[in-house]
Amino acid sequence: MVFRLVLGREGTVSREDVEKVLGHDGRRGLFSPELLRQRRIEDLVTQLEREHLVQLHADNGGDLEAMARVLGITVRALYGRFGRLGLRPGDL
Repeated sequence: MVFRLVLGREGTVSREDVEKVLGHDGRRGLFSPELLRQRRIEDLVTQLEREHLVQLHADNGGDLEAMARVLGITVRALYGRFGRLGLRPGDL
């Protein structure tokens, strides 16, 4: 949860940011108890990585070089992650 809330953001984490991750009532978000009980850890990590890349893409206006800098990887490695996760930068 900290990974999703903090990485790739500038400034402070707002209540709205937390609610997006947890859900408004603490049960409907990405880390809700219902979701966690029903998923394999590998699937949760993949979903978190996918959502993080989508959010970084939006936060950086689609600038792949900026995204790669935030992640500490090369643009080529970033394309590899997009491919592994079934994402296409042009479609985000």
